[in-house]
Amino acid sequence: MDEEKPKEKGWTRRQVLIGAGVGTLATGASIAGLGYMQDQRIKQKKEEEPIDISKCKLTSDSGTFPYSFSPFEEYARIEEETLNELKVSEKDIPRDYDRIIKIADDISDRVAIRILQSERKLSIDGVIDDFPKEEFMTMLAEEMANTGLITWPEQLLSRGFSTDPQVQEEGMSHLDCDLLAYLMMHAGRRMGVDMYAVPGPIHMYFMVRAKEREEDPNKAHSYFVMEPTKFRRVERKGGWVNRGVKGIEEGFFSTFEKQRRHGGISATKRLEEAAQFHKRITDEERLRESMYANIIQGVWDEAERKDDYNLMTKTVNRMATKVVAGTTSYLIANNLIVDSLKLADKTWNLGDRSGARTLLKNAIFTFKEYEPMVIQVGRIERKIAELKSRMYR
Repeated sequence: MDEEKPKEKGWTRRQVLIGAGVGTLATGASIAGLGYMQDQRIKQKKEEEPIDISKCKLTSDSGTFPYSFSPFEEYARIEEETLNELKVSEKDIPRDYDRIIKIADDISDRVAIRILQSERKLSIDGVIDDFPKEEFMTMLAEEMANTGLITWPEQLLSRGFSTDPQVQEEGMSHLDCDLLAYLMMHAGRRMGVDMYAVPGPIHMYFMVRAKEREEDPNKAHSYFVMEPTKFRRVERKGGWVNRGVKGIEEGFFSTFEKQRRHGGISATKRLEEAAQFHKRITDEERLRESMYANIIQGVWDEAERKDDYNLMTKTVNRMATKVVAGTTSYLIANNLIVDSLKLADKTWNLGDRSGARTLLKNAIFTFKEYEPMVIQVGRIERKIAELKSRMYR
């Protein structure tokens, strides 16, 4: 018998996503009629007339954003390109990136309007540099929550913002740590705020330059270290979740020390150095490679959900191509090993002995080549030994 739904408003089933599986290793309202929350600064100036939103300039022509693109928009571009290359049916995964990017734009614009309203200005240029970044990030988190976003394992924007009731409840969107970080960085790009993506083991977080602090970017005192999955509070009772709770979750403002223990995963010094964990990503190609790693694993997860052997094979081949080319992504290497072993097992059971052995050999090759970056060494070694025993006895 189902648990009784709490009587207060805002409660919904805890398992609200249909078929949203965890990856092998993972990681809009219009401006018109805006109903943003009244900030303390605005409350103090409530006797003044509100600014004319139609005259506001909500994006910056300057600023110090370090990448030449919005990570969110670039992720959408790579995702669409990858799905098309793999010939994934739009019936299975619809492409609606214009709508998705519009949602991200609207979140950014709502934050910009709140800042301009509090500062009594009409242009974000000349305002954002001196605006306290704690307040900026809090506003951004609130507007994301107001949009219906929650944290959930999801590597594909297409599924995260799906309007299909078979995927998620109406009015909801779900994203993983990578996508949440890139969404927040999209606002940083539009308003000229200095932000860097930072990888951890099976995780992505980011840094935001603190107001008037320009010291070493790898020190927490010069940048705020942000945990993207903590952007909103969530109250839980049994099988129910209250998404109407206001405020950010404790830990949204994080530290490098906390990130080194995130999710109970603590990398060895050797692994941390080889995978370049907890160091800001400054190279754009490395950032794109990280995006691709998340996307291709999202496609694998979709194929695995639907038991699509052909698509599983294609995704493994794409990852293998990256490894042969010398990928710097620990995630591509790890997922290629794990997914190749899964596919080898499946291929063997389907009766293709030669194909299964080839997949096993490829997994062993990748394991040896990228051993300093491998996260689940013991588990992988045991699986390799088990398959070798079965396939070569």
